[in-house]
Amino acid sequence: MVTHGIKRFTSSHISQRLGVMKEIVLKIDDKAFDDFLGMIRHCPFIEVVSTSQDVDSREVRDKCFYEAVLELQCDRLLRTRSDYTYIMLAVNDQAVDGFYFYSPLDFLDYMAQLGLEHLPGKSILYDTVKKVGKHYPNWSFSDKPDANERLRRNNIVIRFISAFNRAKRRLSERIPENKR
Repeated sequence: MVTHGIKRFTSSHISQRLGVMKEIVLKIDDKAFDDFLGMIRHCPFIEVVSTSQDVDSREVRDKCFYEAVLELQCDRLLRTRSDYTYIMLAVNDQAVDGFYFYSPLDFLDYMAQLGLEHLPGKSILYDTVKKVGKHYPNWSFSDKPDANERLRRNNIVIRFISAFNRAKRRLSERIPENKR
C-alpha cells in the first residue's frame, strides 16, 4: 500500500482570528488521496500546506538519512560498530521508504557518499547480518542477547526512524510556496 502523508494543516488568516492552530500528520491510502483533498478544499478552516510528495526527492531523502545517522552518532546511540547494521536491515525491511541496500558494502558506500564519518568496516556489518534473523521489528538474534540488549538494538532503529521523519518534516516546512 502506497501512502501519502499530509504534512501540515494551517491557515494563517484563521490562526489570526482564533489564535490557536493544531498541526497534524496523517497517512492516506493512494485510493483515497484525491477524494480526501477534495473534501478538505470545502472546509474553510483548513489549508493543506504540503504533502509528502513535496519532500520525496532523492536529494531530500539523502539529507534526511544523513541527519538521522548524524543525530544517532552525536547522541552516542551507536555504541558498537555493528549497530549500523540494524539501521541497514530495518531500512531494507521498509522501515523508511525509498531505500534498499543490496549489501553492507553498498550501505557503507552510500553513507560515505553522504559524507558520514567514523563508519564501521564491511566485515563487521557482514558478520552482524549473519546473526540477525526474520524482519524488523520481529528480529531474532543468533548471539542470544539479553532482553535489554535486544531492546537497545530495536531502539536504535526507532530513534533512526524518528530522526529521519523529524528531518523530513523540517525540510517540508522549508519548501518554497511555488513548489507546493
